[in-house]
Amino acid sequence: MAASPSTDRYAATPRRTGAPASGWVEAHPLQVDLAIAILYAAVLVPMAVGIIDDSGLKDGSQVFLYCALGVLHLSIAGRRAVPEAAYVVGGIATCALAWGPTISSSGLEVPAVFLPNSIVFFVLLYSIAAVRGRRVASLGLLIALAGAVMVVVQLFVATGSAMYPPTMGIPIVIATLFIAVIGTWALGRLRRTRLAYIAELEAKNRRAELDRAREAAQVLAAERARIARELHDVISHSLAVMIAQAEGGRMGAKSRDPRSAEVFDTISTAGRSALADMRSMVGLLRAPDNEAEQRRPQPGTADLTDLIERVREAGLRVTTHTTGAPRALPPAADLAAYRVVQEAITNVVKHAGRDAHAEVSLDWGSDRLRITVVDDGIGPRPGGHGVGLIGLGERLTAIGGSIVTGDTTSGFELVGTIPYEAHSDEPG
Repeated sequence: MAASPSTDRYAATPRRTGAPASGWVEAHPLQVDLAIAILYAAVLVPMAVGIIDDSGLKDGSQVFLYCALGVLHLSIAGRRAVPEAAYVVGGIATCALAWGPTISSSGLEVPAVFLPNSIVFFVLLYSIAAVRGRRVASLGLLIALAGAVMVVVQLFVATGSAMYPPTMGIPIVIATLFIAVIGTWALGRLRRTRLAYIAELEAKNRRAELDRAREAAQVLAAERARIARELHDVISHSLAVMIAQAEGGRMGAKSRDPRSAEVFDTISTAGRSALADMRSMVGLLRAPDNEAEQRRPQPGTADLTDLIERVREAGLRVTTHTTGAPRALPPAADLAAYRVVQEAITNVVKHAGRDAHAEVSLDWGSDRLRITVVDDGIGPRPGGHGVGLIGLGERLTAIGGSIVTGDTTSGFELVGTIPYEAHSDEPG
């Protein structure tokens, strides 16, 4: 009858949210069942006391029966916290009532197990059938049936039924006893089956909700991919054609109307910037960040100082060098510069270790920003480019930049170039 309470007890019981009282009852089974035991005793013990007093038993016999009744009622307190122990204790107390002194009932001497307090044993039988698995519950049923047979034997011994005709109702009492045992056990198993069914329905509902959420995410991803393809194939192509036409118009207008050439130059510059931003948007659509990240203001070169300070506080030694005059970058290029430094320092921490030294150099050239990150960490490097570097390369390519990585004599080096003016590498 040994079974682990942590793995079986009320395993099929569904947890109901939004009901504080029900939650407290489930969380404190011992206290609740102790209160139930007191309630049963308050109702049944006075009845048993009256019957035992009327039977005229000796003081020793009365004390024996009162002790057995006390143990039987107390066993209810553990019917859920320790169901096997409660059932065994209750069974022993019931056997003591069956084999102990007899009591007088309707002029017949019958075992004390026929006191109304024996209903407590049926509560214990119901509980173990509802709480435990099939093997433990079946063993509990066999014990109850064996006890019923023992009670029948004691009934015949106590009443001397051979001298009484069957009309005395003893066969009805015997049949009722076995029906009560089997019926109580069956009700407990029905209770457990019902709880298991409810738990399975709740689990299926949770799985269905997860499936619906996953399907919705897949549909959203497919729609975003479709929008990205349309932006790339239609709008990006139109912008490229517009840029090409503006370039041609500017070359032809230089000799005829310098002011027109300036207009074409403005159109070309704006078109290149719009095309770069469009490609950046396409990249975001294809690999979207979470909602909170999308709504947060995007970092740029102005935030590099804070980034490096945070890394230094984490224990990594980082030095910075800046050459040239910093200048404002388009939003997509500004974000790309920040990501280059962020990804490079992240790789230093991951692969070179916190004891390594990293050097970040920003070279503001005439037409582009060159970012170099070098570390002196000695250790294994990941085979090929990781996902982060691949994504970084795609980000830089989208704005006309590039990225180069490789081992040095003392560590690893990453070099990223970002043009000040975005341009398209695709033909119009």
